[in-house]
Amino acid sequence: MIVITVPKTVEKYAIDYVNTKNEKSLAKVINWLTKYTDADESEICDIFIADKPRGKPQCDGTEYCLQWSVGYDGDSFQGYYYHKMRESDKWLGYPFDI
Repeated sequence: MIVITVPKTVEKYAIDYVNTKNEKSLAKVINWLTKYTDADESEICDIFIADKPRGKPQCDGTEYCLQWSVGYDGDSFQGYYYHKMRESDKWLGYPFDI
Protein backbone atom coordinates (compact mmCIF):
# COMPACT_ATOMS: atom_id res chain seq x y z
CA MET A 1 0.00 0.00 0.00
CA ILE A 2 1.39 3.40 -1.00
CA VAL A 3 1.21 6.11 1.64
CA ILE A 4 0.77 9.52 0.03
CA THR A 5 1.24 12.53 2.28
CA VAL A 6 1.81 16.12 1.22
CA PRO A 7 5.57 16.84 1.25
CA LYS A 8 7.05 19.85 3.02
CA THR A 9 7.70 21.84 -0.18
CA VAL A 10 4.09 21.43 -1.36
CA GLU A 11 2.84 22.29 2.12
CA LYS A 12 4.79 25.57 1.92
CA TYR A 13 3.21 26.36 -1.47
CA ALA A 14 -0.25 25.58 -0.05
CA ILE A 15 0.29 27.87 2.93
CA ASP A 16 1.59 30.61 0.64
CA TYR A 17 -1.47 30.32 -1.62
CA VAL A 18 -3.92 30.35 1.29
CA ASN A 19 -2.26 33.45 2.75
CA THR A 20 -1.53 35.43 -0.45
CA LYS A 21 -3.62 33.85 -3.27
CA ASN A 22 -0.38 33.53 -5.26
CA GLU A 23 -1.42 31.70 -8.45
CA LYS A 24 2.07 30.24 -8.97
CA SER A 25 1.87 28.56 -5.57
CA LEU A 26 -1.57 27.18 -6.43
CA ALA A 27 -0.21 25.82 -9.72
CA LYS A 28 2.61 24.01 -7.85
CA VAL A 29 0.10 22.39 -5.49
CA ILE A 30 -2.23 21.38 -8.33
CA ASN A 31 0.72 19.95 -10.24
CA TRP A 32 1.65 17.77 -7.26
CA LEU A 33 -1.96 16.67 -6.72
CA THR A 34 -2.41 15.61 -10.33
CA LYS A 35 0.93 13.79 -10.37
CA TYR A 36 0.66 11.87 -7.10
CA THR A 37 -3.07 11.47 -6.42
CA ASP A 38 -6.17 10.59 -8.41
CA ALA A 39 -7.00 14.29 -8.81
CA ASP A 40 -7.64 15.68 -12.25
CA GLU A 41 -6.38 19.23 -12.86
CA SER A 42 -9.71 20.28 -14.35
CA GLU A 43 -11.51 19.30 -11.15
CA ILE A 44 -9.43 21.49 -8.80
CA CYS A 45 -10.36 25.16 -8.63
CA ASP A 46 -9.16 26.03 -5.13
CA ILE A 47 -7.33 24.60 -2.12
CA PHE A 48 -7.54 25.15 1.62
CA ILE A 49 -5.89 23.95 4.81
CA ALA A 50 -8.01 22.17 7.40
CA ASP A 51 -7.39 21.16 11.00
CA LYS A 52 -9.30 17.89 10.53
CA PRO A 53 -10.53 16.02 7.48
CA ARG A 54 -14.20 15.34 6.85
CA GLY A 55 -15.73 12.33 5.19
CA LYS A 56 -14.54 8.76 4.98
CA PRO A 57 -10.93 7.58 5.10
CA GLN A 58 -9.56 6.26 1.82
CA CYS A 59 -6.93 3.51 1.48
CA ASP A 60 -4.40 4.13 4.25
CA GLY A 61 -6.10 6.97 6.15
CA THR A 62 -3.87 9.72 4.77
CA GLU A 63 -6.68 10.71 2.38
CA TYR A 64 -10.32 11.44 3.15
CA CYS A 65 -13.26 12.07 0.86
CA LEU A 66 -16.58 13.73 1.57
CA GLN A 67 -18.89 13.56 -1.45
CA TRP A 68 -22.52 13.65 -2.49
CA SER A 69 -24.34 13.04 -5.74
CA VAL A 70 -25.83 15.89 -7.75
CA GLY A 71 -27.87 16.20 -10.91
CA TYR A 72 -31.04 14.54 -12.03
CA ASP A 73 -29.53 11.09 -12.54
CA GLY A 74 -27.24 11.18 -9.50
CA ASP A 75 -24.23 10.34 -11.64
CA SER A 76 -22.33 13.55 -10.94
CA PHE A 77 -20.55 14.21 -7.67
CA GLN A 78 -19.34 17.14 -5.62
CA GLY A 79 -17.35 17.15 -2.44
CA TYR A 80 -13.98 17.58 -0.82
CA TYR A 81 -10.75 15.61 -0.76
CA TYR A 82 -8.24 15.92 2.06
CA HIS A 83 -4.58 14.82 2.08
CA LYS A 84 -2.45 14.61 5.25
CA MET A 85 0.46 17.02 5.51
CA ARG A 86 3.79 15.37 6.34
CA GLU A 87 5.24 18.18 8.45
CA SER A 88 2.20 19.16 10.51
CA ASP A 89 -1.09 17.85 11.81
CA LYS A 90 -2.97 19.85 9.13
CA TRP A 91 -4.71 18.63 6.00
CA LEU A 92 -4.59 19.94 2.43
CA GLY A 93 -8.14 20.08 1.12
CA TYR A 94 -9.82 20.94 -2.14
CA PRO A 95 -13.36 20.93 -3.49
CA PHE A 96 -14.17 18.83 -6.54
CA ASP A 97 -17.03 18.65 -9.01
CA ILE A 98 -17.16 15.69 -11.40
